[in-house]
Amino acid sequence: MFLKFKDAFFEKNVKLSKEIIQQDMRVDFIEARLEYKSMEILAINNLYGKYFKIVFLGNKIIGILESMADMCETMAKNNIDLLSYPNSINPYQFEDLFEISQNMLGESLRLYSNIVENKNSYLIKESIDLAKWICKTDTEVDSLYSAFKRNLMGKVTKDNFRSIMANIEILSNLEKFSDLTTNIAEYSIFILTGDRYKCNKEGFNIFYSLGNN
Repeated sequence: MFLKFKDAFFEKNVKLSKEIIQQDMRVDFIEARLEYKSMEILAINNLYGKYFKIVFLGNKIIGILESMADMCETMAKNNIDLLSYPNSINPYQFEDLFEISQNMLGESLRLYSNIVENKNSYLIKESIDLAKWICKTDTEVDSLYSAFKRNLMGKVTKDNFRSIMANIEILSNLEKFSDLTTNIAEYSIFILTGDRYKCNKEGFNIFYSLGNN
């Protein structure tokens, strides 16, 4: 959905935006099925340690991905509104923000996948380093969003107010979308190490430990 929205935004495509809105219900259905399956697995299997965390926290990651889909739906609605107004803002000035957010999502999912498949079971440091990169990149996204917002607000006139606000709303949701990728990284490292890390402006640091996984 994110890639489809990216195309809809830069191509100024109302049809693609409407397709995204229609797909959100399907994502909700998939989330419900996976939640039920995870509860079933926990109920009938005596899981412990890493495997318990994979299922339990995997369910939380499913919720994060559903929230991301909701944001794509919201941005698609914003895009339809944006395209209904006179708009002199060049969307390609925001291309870097989209590319960075896309890379963050890809890396966070790669991190989780590698941990689940035991590819990084002996590479704890490398996994934490990747999570730190995701966290640091999120700070860059925050800075870019703030800069774009200031720039757009400086261009507000009576005629373009609605289009400016629609652009800002899209960028705001994109910034929140990127924040959610750090949550995937946090849960992934929790599965791997048994330690709870938190991403904030100070970096990606441990703040609570459950001991060995």
